[in-house]
Amino acid sequence: MDVIICSTMLLFSGIHIVILAVNLGYAVPMALVFLGIGFWASFVVGYTIIHEEGD
Repeated sequence: MDVIICSTMLLFSGIHIVILAVNLGYAVPMALVFLGIGFWASFVVGYTIIHEEGD
């Protein structure tokens, strides 16, 4: 479970950085944001499936 907790904390940190960048006026490509969220989701689901099969 520690891997999922750490990866979720990294996702939330990234979202905070994106919000800060937008508030400071930087143009943040939302495609990269969605790509990161998709990567995070596939990682968490894949890790969970592999971890559950091992039990």
